[in-house]
Amino acid sequence: MLAGLLISTMVLLVIPLITAHFASKLIVDADAFRHEEQEEIKHNLRAIRAMMEKLTEGSAGPPGGPPDR
Repeated sequence: MLAGLLISTMVLLVIPLITAHFASKLIVDADAFRHEEQEEIKHNLRAIRAMMEKLTEGSAGPPGGPPDR
C-alpha cells in the first residue's frame, strides 16, 4: 500500500510540478515591459496628466462657448 501511495504521489504531484517549473522557464513573454520601461511610462503619464490639468484650468468655460474675459 505504501508503494502504491508513493507511486501515485510521484505521478500525480511531483512530476507535474517539476514539468510545470521547467515549462514556465521556457515560456518567456517577449512583450512584457522591463522595470525601467514601466517607470518611464509612469513618468510620461504623469507629465501628460499635468499638461491636461494645465489645459483644463485655462479653459474654465464649457467647450465651444465664448472665451472668459
